[in-house]
Amino acid sequence: MDFLLLAALAVASTGPASAEGSDPGRDQSASAGDTAAGGTFTLGTYDGPEGSRRYKLFKAEMQSAARRGRAEKGKGRSLIVMLHGCTQDPDDLARGTRMNELAERDGFLVLYPEQPVTAHPLKCWTWYDAAQQKRGQGEPAIIAAMTLKIAKENGVDPKRIYLVGLSAGAAMAAILGATYPDIYRAIALHSGIAYGLATAVPQALEAMRTPKGDAVKLGTAVVAAMGERRRVVPVLIIQGTTDASVNEANARLLAQQWANANGITGAAQEIQQMGKPPAYPVARSMFRVKETTVVELWMVQGLGHAWSGGSKAGTYTDDKGPDASRAIVKFIGETEKNRR
Repeated sequence: MDFLLLAALAVASTGPASAEGSDPGRDQSASAGDTAAGGTFTLGTYDGPEGSRRYKLFKAEMQSAARRGRAEKGKGRSLIVMLHGCTQDPDDLARGTRMNELAERDGFLVLYPEQPVTAHPLKCWTWYDAAQQKRGQGEPAIIAAMTLKIAKENGVDPKRIYLVGLSAGAAMAAILGATYPDIYRAIALHSGIAYGLATAVPQALEAMRTPKGDAVKLGTAVVAAMGERRRVVPVLIIQGTTDASVNEANARLLAQQWANANGITGAAQEIQQMGKPPAYPVARSMFRVKETTVVELWMVQGLGHAWSGGSKAGTYTDDKGPDASRAIVKFIGETEKNRR
């Protein structure tokens, strides 16, 4: 597990397949358990000028009076887009994060785009490729277009669309946060890499092991990518301190990058560690504008390359960590309150 991403990038250095779409030989029918208690989890395909990708969509039933009232007022539902890591797929990520359970509780939708082996041998999002780091092309364009299509078809409030990623998915989510700030209102990056830190495989390998970058220049790169669409993008960053695939220094660089991109020049506010054995303690840092937290960093002490607080039913999870999924949903809720 510790060297999964390194191996993935080594494979990728020979060049990923150019074809897009479903994995060959895989059953494309809906898997067992696609209809969940309180909601549905269905398979779909996005086909557009940008390209094609499959996805899974979880839709919670609008049963409670609160959910129905929100819809009746025209506010629309919220949507969280989840990007998986290498070797994973939507079902695996859903099981490991239990995000669908929170969606069922709160009534939001969850979209899981899928990276097939025809695009990368280990199903990694190719965040390290310069061609995949710009608006209007490649994987970012496909994910963004898929997001807008799903949002429109399901009555999602366009101001309540959020993006979450794990590992390679987090690195791709950082790219989308920079290139499509007009779509994603906030992002959460679990074990990710700073936008623009690598534009080729050798740089990616170095970044994952020993990241070296100027946070001010990296923040400027985000601002440049946003262009005329520039806006403040709240960011939650979660990172394990014993991650052997993505060095913990990446999380601090990410936090500084997004603090600079969001125009925050002051130091972070440090919060005392949380957690009691056997749970992992967490050191929190928050970059604020007045009383509003814009960038928040969680350093989970003792966590490796795994979703913090995740279920053992999924891969790359550690149930001893604080629940990252609940933290992300809470962070998103706070960003909504701050916009009112």
